[in-house]
Amino acid sequence: MLKFFSYNVFCFLLLPIIVVIYMSFNSNAYFMLGNDLSIQWYKELFTTPVWISTFKNSLMLATVSTFFSLLIGIPAALWLRINSKYESMIMSLVLSPIIIPPIIAAIGWFFFYSKLNMNNSMVNMVLSHTILSIPFVVISVLTSLKQYNLSLTKSSLLCGASQFETFMYITFPQIKLGIFTGALLSFMNSFDEFIVAMFLSNHNTRTVPLQLWSSMRENISPVVLAIASILIMVSFVFLLLSNTKYFRGINVE
Repeated sequence: MLKFFSYNVFCFLLLPIIVVIYMSFNSNAYFMLGNDLSIQWYKELFTTPVWISTFKNSLMLATVSTFFSLLIGIPAALWLRINSKYESMIMSLVLSPIIIPPIIAAIGWFFFYSKLNMNNSMVNMVLSHTILSIPFVVISVLTSLKQYNLSLTKSSLLCGASQFETFMYITFPQIKLGIFTGALLSFMNSFDEFIVAMFLSNHNTRTVPLQLWSSMRENISPVVLAIASILIMVSFVFLLLSNTKYFRGINVE
C-alpha cells in the first residue's frame, strides 16, 4: 500500500514536468496539446536577440556570483569546522540572507546602491547575488566537512605540505561533493532569482526570469515552455553528475 502511494505521489510530481517538456515541442501556439511535434520554439528562443541577451546576462551573473560565493564560502566553512565553538553564532549571520524575505533585502539594496549611484548595473547584481548564494556554499561544504577527519590536515602539515597542497590533495577530495552541491545551488539560485533582479536591473541587465515574467504579461508565447524545459534538463544533468563516483568521494576516518 505504501509503495503504491509513493508511486502515485511520484507520478503526480513528475507529470507537470513531462507535460511542459512535451508542449515545448508542440507546434501549437496556444498552449494546447497536439500531435505535430516541432522545435520551432527552440529556434525562436535562440534566434531572438532579446532572449539571447537575457540568457547571456543570466549565465554571466550566475557564473560570476557562484565563483565569488565559492571563493568566500569554502574558507568560511573550513574556518567554522576548525572553530566549532563559534559555529552557531556565525551560522546565524551566514544564514540571514536566505532568512530575510527577498523583497525586504531587494528594497534595502535598492536604496543602498542608489546612495552609491550604483543602481541599474551588473556590479550591484553580482554583489547581491553573491550574498544570497554564500549560505548555500557554506551549508553544503560544512556538511561535507562534518564527515572529514581534521587529523588528516594536521598530519599533512606536519609532513611538510603547504596549506594549499593540503587542501588540494587531502581536503578537497573529501569535500568535493559538498563544493559541487554548493556551486550548483548557488548557480541555480542566481539564475532563477527574480525579486532582487526586478529591483536592481535595467533593460540592458535584464535576466531570464524577468524576461519570462514580461513575456507572460505582454505576449504569451510557447517559448517560455522551451526555456522551462532547458532549465529542467540542465538541472537533471547536474543531478546525475552529482551521483557519479567522482563526486561521491571516499570518506577517510
